[in-house]
Amino acid sequence: MGIRETLAAHDARFVSFSELLKAVAEAENVTTQEAARAFSLGKFLSKVRHRLRDHDDGGYSDSDGCAAAYELELELKSESTDWIRDAAEIEHQRGEPGFFRDEIVVALAECGFAVPKSITSGSPSTALPTQVTQEKASATDPWLISFLPRTQIALSDAALILAGDDQDRVSGWYDKLIDAVDSGMINAGTWSRDRGQQLLSHGEIRAWCDQNDIVWPAPLPKPRSSANAKCDAPRSEIDSEQLSRDLEKERKRSADLEGEVIRLRNELVAGQDSGKINGPTFKKLSSVIEAFPSVYTDYRSVKLKLDLVIRPWIKATTGCNDRERHVFGTIVAEHFGLK
Repeated sequence: MGIRETLAAHDARFVSFSELLKAVAEAENVTTQEAARAFSLGKFLSKVRHRLRDHDDGGYSDSDGCAAAYELELELKSESTDWIRDAAEIEHQRGEPGFFRDEIVVALAECGFAVPKSITSGSPSTALPTQVTQEKASATDPWLISFLPRTQIALSDAALILAGDDQDRVSGWYDKLIDAVDSGMINAGTWSRDRGQQLLSHGEIRAWCDQNDIVWPAPLPKPRSSANAKCDAPRSEIDSEQLSRDLEKERKRSADLEGEVIRLRNELVAGQDSGKINGPTFKKLSSVIEAFPSVYTDYRSVKLKLDLVIRPWIKATTGCNDRERHVFGTIVAEHFGLK
């Protein structure tokens, strides 16, 4: 590719805000003011990455979107605040506000607006968005292969996977995943200092993505062929035996913990009947029970997750070990009638 072809391809990537607004208005057969109103109501400017085409050499740089927002307000004939006007002036001095065509096509489709032919034909690499398949995503990113067999994925890794090539969106996905975990849509383990290390269920991440029309780039592992299944039959039997042993261990551990809950509850009642609670363990438990209603004042109306909220709080408050954390959490849940 020669210099002229390279420059032409570079220039063709960009469409200015004013050009886009006019093209959408023509495609929808409405006025530019009507198109601007639809952009405003649909929060269109928040769904796309803003760019500036520099005045000096036509290079591209990121924009905060203030210049485009100001031009939108001018089209709507609405009064702008001083800070938007000042910020827009600074951006206009740097370059012309606009977008990359391939990114704007996706945003228009998401908002349900017509995608003008002039936008898609402006750049040879731009096409109407099609549903990205998991197989295609995985084929272009070998890094994802290491996540395929995992049953749990750290929250920070999940945000990186969803952000893909656009690492500027990692923080946005990070916040969305935290919201999904905290609202109970994705099952997850506990975390201490670094929330990003919290382990999320891989299967529930995938289910959450499906429910929200989000492409989870890590595909499902390919099913085994019948030949491989026959070869692995002895191994499957061994795995089943191991699972049975592990399950029996967990049942015994659960029974032991339940027994300790009963023992501590009985000793707690006995201690209360005698007028005082003795020993450091009871002091920890007593402090937890005493502090809980003041820390979680809305516990009667808000459903608090035992493993995600209460037990981590107990550990952070008392510095107790994992066994005490588990037992104290059960006692608190029973004592305050948590479900």
